[in-house]
Amino acid sequence: DQILEQTPAPYTQVVIEPKKNYETMSIPEIIDDVASWYATEFGVQDAETFMTEMGNTESGLGTNKSTYNKTYDKGWPQINIVGYNFVQKKLREHPERVKAIQKKYGFNPLNIKHEDLNNNQLRDLYSAIYQREYLMASPDKIPETKEARAKWWKKHYNSNKGDGTIEQY
Repeated sequence: DQILEQTPAPYTQVVIEPKKNYETMSIPEIIDDVASWYATEFGVQDAETFMTEMGNTESGLGTNKSTYNKTYDKGWPQINIVGYNFVQKKLREHPERVKAIQKKYGFNPLNIKHEDLNNNQLRDLYSAIYQREYLMASPDKIPETKEARAKWWKKHYNSNKGDGTIEQY
C-alpha cells in the first residue's frame, strides 16, 4: 500500500474580538470605539476628536460633579430632551443603523430612555452612541480645525440658549 501525502484543506482563521466591558471602559476608550466603528460600519467621518472636544467642553468628559445629576441635560455629552428626541427620530428613519448597533453592542438604541444617559450602567456608551447619531444627522462635514468645530458646536449643539462660548470650547 502506498501512503499518499495529503495537504490539509485551506482554512480561514477567524479572529474573535473579546467582548468589551463598556461598564469599566473610560469615556475616551468608549469614544474611540464608537467613533471608529461608525466610520467603518457606516462609511462616515471618524468623529473621535470632535466627540472628545465636545465632551470636554460640556462636562469635562463626565468629571464635572454635576454631570450625572442634572434633570435636563444628560450624560457626559449633556444631551437635552430635544436632542434625545431628535436622535430617536433619526434612528427610526434608519432601521439599518438600529440593526447594526443592536448587532454590535447588544441592545436596541431605540429602547434607551433619556434618563438612561445618566442612570444606567452603560450610560457612557449610550451617550457616545447618541452623540454620534446626533452628529451624523448634520448635513455638514465635521470641520477640520478646532476653531471651526467650536463654531459648529455653538451653532448646532450648544445653541444661543446654552451658556458655552466658542472661546470656552
